[in-house]
Amino acid sequence: AQAAAAAGPKGHLDPIQVLSTAWYNLSDVTPRVEGSCTACVVLLDPKSGKIRAANLGDSGFMVVRVIAYGRPAFGLRSEGHGGPPSSGVRAEVVYRTPQQEHSLGHPYQLGHHDTSDSPDMAEKSEIDAREGDWIVMGSDGLFDNLSESQITAEILAAQALMDKGSPPRACATGAAHALLKQSFEVSNSTDARTPFSTAASAELNMVYRGGKQDDITVIVAV
Repeated sequence: AQAAAAAGPKGHLDPIQVLSTAWYNLSDVTPRVEGSCTACVVLLDPKSGKIRAANLGDSGFMVVRVIAYGRPAFGLRSEGHGGPPSSGVRAEVVYRTPQQEHSLGHPYQLGHHDTSDSPDMAEKSEIDAREGDWIVMGSDGLFDNLSESQITAEILAAQALMDKGSPPRACATGAAHALLKQSFEVSNSTDARTPFSTAASAELNMVYRGGKQDDITVIVAV
């Protein structure tokens, strides 16, 4: 992290450099670490309020902003809002990392073999965060099985609890557990319509239904 800070602008941590440093350090481990993985690094600068991130592969994160009705929506995306109309608020996905795949089910991955990808191929992003924003990080087991509207519905439920006085950390933890449970249940479904089934249907030119059984990791912060 110190090396990354020295390399970043004005001493800021550079997420690409953090990723690169970790990758190169592992390359020196004996015996060599086998296998490969996707990677997502998200850094929040408390002084500027900026989120700086590097994402490689089909893991990723989204920034969800809860907005009261009657106020102009802010963000890059308008889809993915959930919650009943009577709630008085909606959730906007103001940023989401794009998936990096060589082909369907073949994501970019870091490794130490000849065909692995490298940290400099990661998608780098910088987002202006606002107080009260929610960050949802996850592996493809989350994003392949749950839609944006399903994810934002859980965030709205957590926001409602927080508005009633529940501690933010507990609300974020509860949302992560709820998303994990729902993702796992959908991953075992044979007839659910999921982001993965939609992508597979388009890629394979056939009707595909059901979830995708895969590793599921979820982190939620507010």
